[in-house]
Amino acid sequence: MSPPLANLLHSLFKIRPEEARRTGLAFTYLFAAIGAFIIGRIARSVLFLEIPNYRELLPLVYVLIAVTVSIVMAFYARFERLLRRDQTNAVTLVVLMVGTLAFRFALSGASHEAYWAFYVWVELLGGLLIVQFWTLGNEIFTSRQAKRLFAVIGGGGVIANIVLGIFTSKAVHTLGTENLLYILCLCLVLSLIAVLALGRDARPELKAARERKPTGGRQKAAAPPKVFASRHVQLIAGVIILTYLVSTLVDYQFQVIVGDSIPGKDDRSAFFGTYFAITGVLGGIVQFFLTARLLERFGVLVSLILLPLAMLSGSLGIIFVPVAYALWAAAFTKGSEVVLRYTVNDTTLQLLYLPLPGQTRSRAKAIIDGMLKPLSIGTAGIILALLVGQLDKMAGISLGFVTNVYQIGWVVAAALTLWVVTLLGLRREYLKSLVQTLQRRRLNLADATFQISDPATVQVIEKALLSARVGEVLHGLELLAHVTAKIRAPLDAKAVQLLNHESEDVRVAALRYLGAAGTHLHGGEVQKLLEDPAAQVRAQATLALCAIEEMGALGAVHHMLEDPDRKVRACAVAGLIRHGGLDGVLACADLLKRMLSSPDADDRERAAWVLGEVGVQNFYQPLIPLLADPSERVRLAAIEAAGRLKTDQLWEPLLGQLRQPRLANAAIAALAAAGPAVFDTVAGLLRDTSHPAALRAQLPKVLARLQDTRVAPLLSELLTDRESAVRTSAIQALNVLVDRTPGLRLDPTLIGAALKAESRAFFELLALAEDLQLDERAALLADAVAHRQRQVLARLLELLALKYPNETVELVARNLTSAQATTRANAVEVLDNMLVTDEKPYVIPIVEESPAERKLQFGQGIFALRRTDRQTRLGELLDTGDEWLQICAAVAIAGWRMTALLERVEALVGSPNPVARETALYVLKELDQQRLAGFVERLRADPARAVSRYAASLAG
Repeated sequence: MSPPLANLLHSLFKIRPEEARRTGLAFTYLFAAIGAFIIGRIARSVLFLEIPNYRELLPLVYVLIAVTVSIVMAFYARFERLLRRDQTNAVTLVVLMVGTLAFRFALSGASHEAYWAFYVWVELLGGLLIVQFWTLGNEIFTSRQAKRLFAVIGGGGVIANIVLGIFTSKAVHTLGTENLLYILCLCLVLSLIAVLALGRDARPELKAARERKPTGGRQKAAAPPKVFASRHVQLIAGVIILTYLVSTLVDYQFQVIVGDSIPGKDDRSAFFGTYFAITGVLGGIVQFFLTARLLERFGVLVSLILLPLAMLSGSLGIIFVPVAYALWAAAFTKGSEVVLRYTVNDTTLQLLYLPLPGQTRSRAKAIIDGMLKPLSIGTAGIILALLVGQLDKMAGISLGFVTNVYQIGWVVAAALTLWVVTLLGLRREYLKSLVQTLQRRRLNLADATFQISDPATVQVIEKALLSARVGEVLHGLELLAHVTAKIRAPLDAKAVQLLNHESEDVRVAALRYLGAAGTHLHGGEVQKLLEDPAAQVRAQATLALCAIEEMGALGAVHHMLEDPDRKVRACAVAGLIRHGGLDGVLACADLLKRMLSSPDADDRERAAWVLGEVGVQNFYQPLIPLLADPSERVRLAAIEAAGRLKTDQLWEPLLGQLRQPRLANAAIAALAAAGPAVFDTVAGLLRDTSHPAALRAQLPKVLARLQDTRVAPLLSELLTDRESAVRTSAIQALNVLVDRTPGLRLDPTLIGAALKAESRAFFELLALAEDLQLDERAALLADAVAHRQRQVLARLLELLALKYPNETVELVARNLTSAQATTRANAVEVLDNMLVTDEKPYVIPIVEESPAERKLQFGQGIFALRRTDRQTRLGELLDTGDEWLQICAAVAIAGWRMTALLERVEALVGSPNPVARETALYVLKELDQQRLAGFVERLRADPARAVSRYAASLAG
């Protein structure tokens, strides 16, 4: 396909070049299938109206259709599983051609029985053609493709109305109504050609769909109840039933009024041809210019509700207008069905099937379209036979009155009202089903903060404490701490008994519980464990005894200061300082000083722990040097201790720890432990953009842990910060707040501005990649740019989680990376239905699967992106504050041999980042050895000696 034609198709119909062939074949297939059905309907209606008492017999034909088509579709439901979808359709088309030709010869005798049979045959033909086409379409197009392309493909049916309608109105007087069946067969041949071509073009998708079908007999038997277990399918079935029920009632009114108003067989055929041509033109306007826009702007509900509302207005017209204008009112009502049902309505209904699993979808369509449709028609036939008195003649069943064709409009109006109500429920179920196709079950644990007071639960805990299983005992001790104090005393004795348990873990847990309880009744039992052979038991016993005996513990615990185990000594210091009063402090002072100044990092680490365990704010000063200790373990212990002291004197050294990747989380927790008091300090640093981005990016994590109403507004301000790391952190922190604070209201204007900013950042990265013309020589840079794009997409989705249900956005994010195209398409469809109209242009083009060039064209139209050449782009990357992009750009310069940028690369030799310096030297070696030699002498004095050696090795 030529580029101009491809661009035209995309601009007019949103057809991408790689989709053009398949879309064209599907369009042709539907054109021919609908064309065959239209010609069949014209011929069958006109011929049946030749029967003298058609008003009374027509309802019986509807019942006959229900019985016959149901039986045929039951067999078809089994047959359609045996072959691949395109093969099934091809075989069916051959059978339909042979059967139609047989009817052509049978109709030559003008037998009324042949007219009856042909009427039923056409209905069967139309049902099979439509079901098979849309089932095949749902297997070869994803949900996202379907939403764009089904509107265009559905235009094939509209064009068929126009072309075949005009042809019939002009040619029927020459050909005769019966000979229209030859034209019908030609349409079936064209359908067969299109099916065979689609089978070759979409063989992988069709084979995959075939492999997903059930094969066993038991599976077949179990399929129907599983299909209708879904409320989504039930509501679709309800809409289909009402659609065909109303359609049949309206069809009866229309045909009877035409039969009464127009004499002559060929004249009626010409009228029907003109009627279908006019409705085809109107349908074409709707299909090509309104359907896609209605779906995109208003969604499925508005698109589906148009048909019943239009038919309702026409049905009321039949009731109230004078009989002389009845043909116009009937034509409008029936015309509304033709114009809207085969365009907006059918296109949208196909979207409603897409959230269903492939197997369920196929079975549901076969049952709903193939079986419920004829049953609905049969039900309408029985209703009509009852209303016109035919059942009274045949079986003596009567309403006591007989209605005419106009009064039937009241029944139609009631059914249309019920149709509208059903659609309201179906729209909600559609989005819910889309989410469920992506959803995976996850376990959510409840909060463990509770109080136990009922006797039955206490008995369970007591039994656990006496269990022979260590795990149950430990769990019982954990629960024991939650028993209300007034009923806990009997269980404390059980905890004391556990001090003699053979498990060290149990003895430690029992000591921890008794120390927290702080009752003097058990001090003697606890003191015995000061001599326990296990160091961890002695340590916990020391803490517990100090907590229980307080200042009275000094005599018993003093000798623990000389224990051979560091942890025991540390616990003795901590316990005595915290609970032993002045005497305890004096007894431990020298040992604590030695620990603080010890050359052994383990001693200093224990000293930091002691200061945190003591928890006295005035003891903060010894922590300051420990926060700058050369040992990372000591600094970590000091950070944790600072969090327990909660003094503002330690905030500044704690903020310095945020720059250390392995210590940052501990520093965040320590700062957050200070509560709202730390807010002003953190806010000041965040708003000061002169501070490094790495530092500022850690601060929103502190804010996320604060219970302060000022946090959300401040974080919202950061959503458009110039530093991507700060924006990422702010978005994540806000999501934490939203999850933790139900009902929290964020400024939608700020979120909207952030969405637009991130969307622009994504398209700017696309423009960057396009301008650079990345290839294998710049693989590292290509990977870096792609990584930045993924980061932007992640921020976009996290921003959406601030406004929409987090679970849904999380599912979308996970399934956008699925290996299955259908899963990815459904994820995009969920987003498309969830977002408001103003947000869609900034999100959907990014997540939609399309070539980068097309995405870039869309972004260019929204943001007017700046474009330039490769050399300029590389120079800009060298000047950016993103060190990794600088390094990748330098490597790409070497790969592309772009010597014109060497002077810009030289600037990286002075970078504080050693990797950047080494990269610059590597580029100089690759492109200009003489330049490299000039730097060697200067770098010999570089404090980063590894870089100096690297430079010398390159120069040598």
